Amino acid sequence: MPSIQVNGLAVEYAQQGSGPDLLLVHSLLTELGVFERVLPRLAEGRRVTRINLPGFGASAAGNFESVADFADHLAAAMDALALPAATDVFGNGFGAFVTLELACRHSARFGRLVVADALAAFPEPARAPFRAMAEGVRARGMPAVLDTAIGRMFPPEFQQANPDVIAERKQALAKVDPEAFARACLALAALDLAPRLGAVSKPVLVLCGALDQTTPPQLARALAQKIPGAAYREIAGSGHCPMLEQPAALTAMMHAFLGRDAAAGGRAIHYVDDGAGFPLLLIHGLAGDHTAWTPQIAAWRERHRVIAPDNRGAGRSTQADEAVSTLELAHDMLALLDALGIERAHVVGRSMGGAIAQHMALLAPQRIASLAMCASFAKLDPLGRRVLDNMREVLEWTGSWAAHARHSVQNFVSSAFYNANPGRVAAIEALIGGETRLPACYVQQNHACQAHDTLERLGGIRCPTLILAGGRDPICSPTATGWMAERIPGAETVMFEDSSHFFLMEEPQRFMQVMDAWLARHTPAA
Repeated sequence: MPSIQVNGLAVEYAQQGSGPDLLLVHSLLTELGVFERVLPRLAEGRRVTRINLPGFGASAAGNFESVADFADHLAAAMDALALPAATDVFGNGFGAFVTLELACRHSARFGRLVVADALAAFPEPARAPFRAMAEGVRARGMPAVLDTAIGRMFPPEFQQANPDVIAERKQALAKVDPEAFARACLALAALDLAPRLGAVSKPVLVLCGALDQTTPPQLARALAQKIPGAAYREIAGSGHCPMLEQPAALTAMMHAFLGRDAAAGGRAIHYVDDGAGFPLLLIHGLAGDHTAWTPQIAAWRERHRVIAPDNRGAGRSTQADEAVSTLELAHDMLALLDALGIERAHVVGRSMGGAIAQHMALLAPQRIASLAMCASFAKLDPLGRRVLDNMREVLEWTGSWAAHARHSVQNFVSSAFYNANPGRVAAIEALIGGETRLPACYVQQNHACQAHDTLERLGGIRCPTLILAGGRDPICSPTATGWMAERIPGAETVMFEDSSHFFLMEEPQRFMQVMDAWLARHTPAA
């Protein structure tokens, strides 16, 4: 396999496929060959890069004392491989810990993160085995820990049913540099990510094998709860190594989170398609992309087939500096439903997404089972126009997403939330400031929002309609909300009086209660 030099150390790697980039990082008890069973499916429409961490395979060992050291080395390897900033990353076991450190230390270096079988910090009793393994390999080499390592990786039933796999894993593990392995063990024993996870601003999916005894599900779930917006899923029938134990389930969950592309209007529309049941289309707003819906996707996939696309000009969909309207974006969404063979769906739109959804309900009423608009508008009021003008002009004048975020974040949350949650506000600002799309695309869609005006056509919306709004929202104000409520026949309105534009984030439990009840009422019987 080829290798590159990173700070004077050889890093072995392999690449397969073409398309958006995905980096795979192995665990303490494996090496890059462990991904062979999932590689063909993951490389469908992606360029997949696998690397061997220091001391594994033909990668040089180096002198890394902490997981942070390994994360810095990984970031440098990504630079050396010229992997783009939008590269998605997957880590299992030790690789998951390294990639979580990557998220804490080098968040601008990747797009989305999937971690399998990890936790925030090992409880003290669970640290002792790592120290014992380090001591054992330093005294007697890798053979001293092979049986212990296999026992930590695989449930007994898997070991008994797959002797060839166990033999192969032992053979690969025996070749690992003992000192590198010992250093990695001690780094895990000392690791505590908990204080920094609240600042992680990238979309994260946490997976865990239901049978994993090394990083058990209850601790993996607690990890997800510490990361803002992270989703959590368990892999039935898997221990610590889902790539070998449940490869089909792992790739299905990764595909659902990372998404695919569909052709719509001559453009590639990126989307995630997760769950089963009556279809539910989620349309994001002017800022961000489909990952704004990550918590809702995780919740609603249990009852619905959830489709969450990136609008053109956002996320991983086609980006071009071209004029666009909310009507054209609505045609994109209908074309996506066509491509997916979906005849009818619930539609939920946030901010600009609600404006797009209005056009959908007017263009194809027979296809919309229900419409829910969150912090949206049929026409912006003067205050909303000024706020959008200000946010756009900062980006135009500076060309800096960071400056845009700094001057915008206070428009999205209430003053009470802003003052009481500095960490979460910082995460929102980092998320907005970490945008990778062309600034021109945001500018064009900002103009599209300014031009949107369906006020005199709202009477033509005949599907059940729910309007949700923040009482302190300066962008889609109570005034603009009232204009919609009084014109859409039979519309129901729910106000989040003390919240602002991001009331989904300020009052998440109430939002989900309202929406769950709404979807239950309007979902057709199977």
